[in-house]
Amino acid sequence: MAASASWLDYGPESISYQAVTAVKSRWTLDQYLSRLAGIVSHYPPSEAIMDRFIGSDQQFRDRMNSALKEFLVDFDKLRCRQITDTIRFVNDQKLVQDTFVSLLLEQIFVEVFGGFGYMSYELTKFSMVMAEVMQTVGPKFGMEAGSCYGLGVISAVGIPILASFSGNRYSACLTHLVGHPVLLEDIEQSVVGTSNIEVLHQISKMYTLPEDMILLLDSSRIKSQERRIFDLCHRLTLSLGYDRGFGTIPPLMREKDYEYLGFTAETLEELLVRIGDVVANLQITFKK
Repeated sequence: MAASASWLDYGPESISYQAVTAVKSRWTLDQYLSRLAGIVSHYPPSEAIMDRFIGSDQQFRDRMNSALKEFLVDFDKLRCRQITDTIRFVNDQKLVQDTFVSLLLEQIFVEVFGGFGYMSYELTKFSMVMAEVMQTVGPKFGMEAGSCYGLGVISAVGIPILASFSGNRYSACLTHLVGHPVLLEDIEQSVVGTSNIEVLHQISKMYTLPEDMILLLDSSRIKSQERRIFDLCHRLTLSLGYDRGFGTIPPLMREKDYEYLGFTAETLEELLVRIGDVVANLQITFKK
């Protein structure tokens, strides 16, 4: 079902602005986005920040401990009252941080998509893989590693916000995706009148993300080197089969795309190994 003319007359920036503004009326979703924004703005998150988040949310603390328990022998015998204790016993700060961030992400996806656990997991997986890709590529072009990780982490967050706001219109988007070589963003633009990336730009402004993230996501700067890096990393993540759960035929990466990103056969293989580790940890965290 095509979007009505009156809807499209708002323009993509207006629609995306309204979509993010609507989040403010949903206290839980607003809280989750605020937490995630705080983490990606100060990555890597300090132990004090993680402790504060976990300390204020008993359910989240239980999920965090349950997830980390899978990585430890005799976890139940350990006294992990604070995240600092857990980090000490796990002895892998990146694993703890990635588990923490992936659980925050999943809260957002589940809040919108509810019982569709498969989609929430696939969106979380895409985001964490994208974070690994961005953190590998971006610094080679002078981009700050923490910002690269943060951009990867939030890269799919515009999807549930746009879906929540546009309702049946977004459902119409999804019917065009399965088994087709199309980009979700193109379908969103034609059916809803904006894209999840435009929504993400509004999120970056309204939740006060770092200025470099806000500028990169601005569609008026789409020809900047930083935006090209983001778009190619996005394409690479999709091409590896991380389709966010939508069943699309993945886009192809051209040889010159890999060359632009600075990959050789050897460094690409190294990235694939790290991605494999990220996905394996997610499977343990979410018991997949």
